[in-house]
Amino acid sequence: MKLSGNFDVGGVVAKEDERYKVADNTALNNLVVSSTDLNPGHSTSGHKHDGQEEVYLFIEGNGRMCLTFPDGNKDEFVVNKGDIIL
Repeated sequence: MKLSGNFDVGGVVAKEDERYKVADNTALNNLVVSSTDLNPGHSTSGHKHDGQEEVYLFIEGNGRMCLTFPDGNKDEFVVNKGDIIL
């Protein structure tokens, strides 16, 4: 499967409300590719994935990303179009 250009990950809508829409593509065996369309002025709920890592690619807009690590430490980033957070 090749995905490029429009950043549509395919899959199905997993959650949608006035804040955002999340779509998950589970076509791969050991990886889920998700997209989140976040509406201006809103934020997502905090969540975690035990035993999994995430990569965030920001394709439009700007904002703040707040992370809390397993040891309790926190970090905050200003994010802009084109940023990747590992």
